Amino acid sequence: MKNYLIGMDIGGTHVRTGLYSIEKKMIVEYNKISFIQGETAKEEIEANICEQILRVLYQKQISLNSLKGIGLSMAGNVDQNIGCVHRWPNHHLWEGFPIYNYIREYFHTPVIVEDDGNCAAVGESMEQYGDEHYKGNLIYCTIGTGIGGGIILNHRLHKGEYGMAGELGHLSIPEVHKLCGCGKTDCLQSIITDKHMEEKVGRHIADILYQLAYILDIPKVIVGGGRIEYNQNLFQYIVSIFNQYKEADHRNYSIEKSKLYNKNGILGVIELLRNGQ
Repeated sequence: MKNYLIGMDIGGTHVRTGLYSIEKKMIVEYNKISFIQGETAKEEIEANICEQILRVLYQKQISLNSLKGIGLSMAGNVDQNIGCVHRWPNHHLWEGFPIYNYIREYFHTPVIVEDDGNCAAVGESMEQYGDEHYKGNLIYCTIGTGIGGGIILNHRLHKGEYGMAGELGHLSIPEVHKLCGCGKTDCLQSIITDKHMEEKVGRHIADILYQLAYILDIPKVIVGGGRIEYNQNLFQYIVSIFNQYKEADHRNYSIEKSKLYNKNGILGVIELLRNGQ
């Protein structure tokens, strides 16, 4: 009987794997590794995805026949029409590789490939609203190796026409003059690691998040990601500027730190997998 799902969150720095029991409705095994570099996309995908799936199954003594599906939450820009990463500045080898077909054929099970910001937004929505997780609207922003996000709008995940709604990191910032991995020279994401520009980064992120909340009329903003967890100053900059904007508005917007930290992407992609999305 197929009683288990695998959810993976594949980032620029770390790969996280969760084994979800359909019967128990919970993650029963969790694994985290640093991203393993290889010579080819196939080498990296087998090391970071295939071997990690086999590892968590082995740790719980579960056979492949018990696996009902695999969900991949990807940090790169995902082309869902063909099931591959269209662009990933941190790991160029993956670009254009048919990851959806490869993993599906490798494990002979249904697979979904989704943007990590979208998955995290779904995970955060579940944390906020429980079983009725699409009853509320929210904006999620992740700040880690890069900057991304996802939007729950009108009680559903809003992907946009090309599946890239909520991608904040590559918005153009006029005073930025630094080459980004995507090839542009004015991306907000390109200065995220510059400690001397921390306050400026925080101000830009707060400005973007408030304007997005204002335009879409979404009352709740959640911020997460590795850089937020380890840099309280950056989070405080964002909150301070965001709250300054909202003082002049009668709408009750709120901004808070994620309580799920590094598991929101896994929880979100498992939820999408459960619902056949």
